[in-house]
Amino acid sequence: GTFCDYAIRRSRPTVVLDATQDPLFAKSPYVEGVPNVRFYVGFPLAVDGQRVGTLCTLDFQPRAEVTRQQLEQMEALAR
Repeated sequence: GTFCDYAIRRSRPTVVLDATQDPLFAKSPYVEGVPNVRFYVGFPLAVDGQRVGTLCTLDFQPRAEVTRQQLEQMEALAR
């Protein structure tokens, strides 16, 4: 599945600092080929309790960390 497909099914954020090192995503065509995703953070979006999508950010460079403040800001937007 895709990053967002995975994220929408979770109740907490999906954080992937380096997709090439993540067992769920390392073999994804989005990681092995174009667009070469390396970093992903996604939150499920819900309307009236029904999950309808994700709020996500991605990059083509891996990251060492995501700060608590960054996660809190994204979670506030997702709500």
